[in-house]
Amino acid sequence: MSHRGRSRGRGFGRGKYYESSGSEHSYQYGRGCRGRGSYYMQNQPQSYLSPHSESCSSNVDTRHNSIQRSVSPQPIITPQPKLDFQTQTFLDGLRRVWNLLISDLPLLSGDGLGLLLLLLLSSLFGRNIACVDEIIWKKSENVSRMLQEYLSSVVDPYESAFNVAVNCPDFYQGKPNSLPVAVIEELATYLKNKKGEYASCLTHSIKLEIFNTFTKQRNGFLTKLAFDVYELQADKNMFIQQVQDFIKNQQYKEACQSATYLGLDHFHIEDFVIPLLFQDKLTIAEDYLRISPPAQVATAEYLDRLLQGKFGVNIEDTIRRLNVPELKREKLQYKPMSKLLTRFLKIYNLPPSSCPNLTQKRREGALQFVIRKHYKYNEIDGECWREMATEAASGDPFLEEELVQLVNLHGDIVEAAYFAEKFRIPFNKLPYNVATYLRTGYTMDEEGDFSPPRVMKQEQFKSKHVMKLPADHVVTMVGSDDELWRCSEVVGQSVMVGLDAEWKPAFCAESETLSLLQISTQHETFLIDVIATQSSPVWRDVTRVLFANTEILKLGFGLTADLIKLKESLILNDTKLTGMGYLDLNLLWKKLMREFNVTLPYKGKERDGVEGLSKLVSLCLGKPLDKSEQFSNWDRRPLREAQKLYAALDAYCLLKVYEVLCTECTNQGVPFLDVCHDIMLANANSTKKPKKKKNPHKVEHVELLPPINREPIKAKELSVVCDTMLQGLGLHLRSVGVDVEILKNTQNHNVCVALCHQDNRVILTKGSVYNRLYQQVPQGMCYRVQKVTAKDQLVEVLNYYNVIVTKDDIFSRCQDCNNAVFKKLSPAELRKVIDSTHTTKRMSNYDLDLAEDEYDDYVDYGEFSDGSGYSDEDLPAPPIISGPPRSFPEEVSASAVVEKKEEEEEEEEEPYGYGCVTTSGAHIKHESIPKEVFNKVPVFYICDSCGHCYWDGSHLERILGGRLKHIVTK
Repeated sequence: MSHRGRSRGRGFGRGKYYESSGSEHSYQYGRGCRGRGSYYMQNQPQSYLSPHSESCSSNVDTRHNSIQRSVSPQPIITPQPKLDFQTQTFLDGLRRVWNLLISDLPLLSGDGLGLLLLLLLSSLFGRNIACVDEIIWKKSENVSRMLQEYLSSVVDPYESAFNVAVNCPDFYQGKPNSLPVAVIEELATYLKNKKGEYASCLTHSIKLEIFNTFTKQRNGFLTKLAFDVYELQADKNMFIQQVQDFIKNQQYKEACQSATYLGLDHFHIEDFVIPLLFQDKLTIAEDYLRISPPAQVATAEYLDRLLQGKFGVNIEDTIRRLNVPELKREKLQYKPMSKLLTRFLKIYNLPPSSCPNLTQKRREGALQFVIRKHYKYNEIDGECWREMATEAASGDPFLEEELVQLVNLHGDIVEAAYFAEKFRIPFNKLPYNVATYLRTGYTMDEEGDFSPPRVMKQEQFKSKHVMKLPADHVVTMVGSDDELWRCSEVVGQSVMVGLDAEWKPAFCAESETLSLLQISTQHETFLIDVIATQSSPVWRDVTRVLFANTEILKLGFGLTADLIKLKESLILNDTKLTGMGYLDLNLLWKKLMREFNVTLPYKGKERDGVEGLSKLVSLCLGKPLDKSEQFSNWDRRPLREAQKLYAALDAYCLLKVYEVLCTECTNQGVPFLDVCHDIMLANANSTKKPKKKKNPHKVEHVELLPPINREPIKAKELSVVCDTMLQGLGLHLRSVGVDVEILKNTQNHNVCVALCHQDNRVILTKGSVYNRLYQQVPQGMCYRVQKVTAKDQLVEVLNYYNVIVTKDDIFSRCQDCNNAVFKKLSPAELRKVIDSTHTTKRMSNYDLDLAEDEYDDYVDYGEFSDGSGYSDEDLPAPPIISGPPRSFPEEVSASAVVEKKEEEEEEEEEPYGYGCVTTSGAHIKHESIPKEVFNKVPVFYICDSCGHCYWDGSHLERILGGRLKHIVTK
């Protein structure tokens, strides 16, 4: 009867049991029943199973009873070689030393077990060991000495090391720092100068045994290490059949790793590269692509063909043809696939011509981007607009015609005709009105009449209220060695300069290279042509005088990106471009606002941006920057005057912003110089760690900060702002009386930060946006919502901030505008309001005959839809008409209304709503009230802010008895 030995690890280790046969114990090693295999009797015939079946068995549920386990046959791993007594004794001792914990040493050294261990170790090491403290945990000098002495005592170290490694209990566990790794590493060390002595031991049989055994364990590093030490690459062709067997069994990971480690680069990409990409095993596939340049090009072309035409049809056809198991469907969409292809182009430095479909899609997107920048946002115009539009469409007949069509759709026939003539598009391919204009010089309106074209002037796009360079400020273009030398002399005499850099936007997959470097002093700005001076030897002097000189303060905004481009484009003698002497005003601005709440001289405007340099300039100097030339062709020579002024101003404004920040901090008692020193010191001490590979669909975990309140608060005391991802939650919070601002789809997430600082609102967001926003607001003022549905999110937020919701809070705010002030009007008063309007559309709206069932619905629900497509289950109440406001401010309470009414009668003032408008000037939206409801309901509630009308109905009771049943406090 066999007995199971103690299994090691977390239920996944290999156990050991022994058979009692007379006075001898015969040890057999197998994988424990809670691990990855089963025990077998000593005389039981052993069979080989493929790794695929072995891996499948690891998912077998082992929680059944012993009878079920005995009936179901367990998989058997490749049997380990039987060890002789001397090797087995060595392995047992090695295991004990390897697993010895330092924390156990004092205990072991003071009892009988410790003495026994000392004797055992002394016999193994061949010398006396005074105490157990000499033995160090894991791979130590003693472990290395044991292995080196053992390998020197055997005839065939290759075979012996293989036997020891395979019989280690953690061989199949895939641990990176395991005993088998130590064994093979020590074998490599031992053979470093003795390979010729043991060359005859490296037979084909041992190599085949290495391949068959090591490819079945999960540690890729151990597999590669064994392949290298046993020199499998020298006979790599003998393993082609084994790799093909992996492919046939759909073991793509094992096939790819084996081909990579052996250097077999002649396989087709559909053999395992494409299946691994479909399984989202990108790292393994990239290891193979790294050794096979032809496979890099083939993979890029293969993925590019999937992007051609109807991507969904192409990808489904490929999936059915390859029959790849364990697909990651979320990765097989157009956007992830195009990003993957872009990644391959970048890391393997492939030309854009290798993927024409991706290049075409990117150029189409770039053209749409330029069109929006010009016509929708008015951010680029004039020559900049024309050169960037030409850059996006030039050379592609389809895009050239598309550009003319898009410009014509925006009503700019003059620009459409300009591009039509520039690209020489035939008349039969032009829009009719553009062709007419080119023939006659006139445009044709909708009625067929001819009229001169409307020409858009550049002044319509540009704002006059922008910052400009002083009249005496000099702008110098630097394009030669002499000019660069003079620049270094002038800059070397300064104590502070502004730095900025420009480069041409990349439309396709080509890399962006530095085009222009701006260095500004108080009286002169140098525009250095990097393209013309890139190889100039004077850059060594510029590096010594400026970049390596910590005495000159170099200012920038978003300085890291500019310095990275600078270091990629110029030879700067490995100069460190961070730390002391480099101050990023963006970091300084955030630190002053976050930690010291510094007040700047000007308020700025919303159109100036939220976090950009133009916004900071507007806050400090009262005028924003003109960014119309930001998106332009900086490789073009000569530069336009508008480009030169823009580039010079971008660097010069940094000096003026620094002066204003210094002055304001001094006036407000902020240690400005200390703050600047801390920022530069932090950048100097920061060591850039290698980026960890992240799952793009996995949200980075950030520990949630505690709420700002611990005691219960009323619903009306909580003020929040919901970003665009939580608009449904915002409407639900409004329905329970919470003060909520909801971002529109066109607004940026950073608007939340501005509202938080301005109105002291808590930011509610979700996903990775939280990681960016919570650092810009005080502690507890940003919360990341975890739940998915709006109803669950409502409960989560109310519980987190300990909000008490009463019945009076329900619908106490307007669902559309968030206003909490309402005016109560009776039907008669509302009729007077409607009659007071001067529009022709009066009470005829209420003369419509409605069906009886429609009337029942109106009276029962007291609500209507605004055509947005939301149902009653989606929204807490419709945005136009919903249930009644349940609570009102004191000025509109019942008694206050009566008193106010009496005062109005006495003073004979103009009645409320005269002209059908509220006191705030909003039109009272009475048109949506049906005739039956108008005659039935005794009181209407008018939102004083937006004019929406509400009335009492059964909607409130249904809500209280439904989704708000466990939220409202009785």
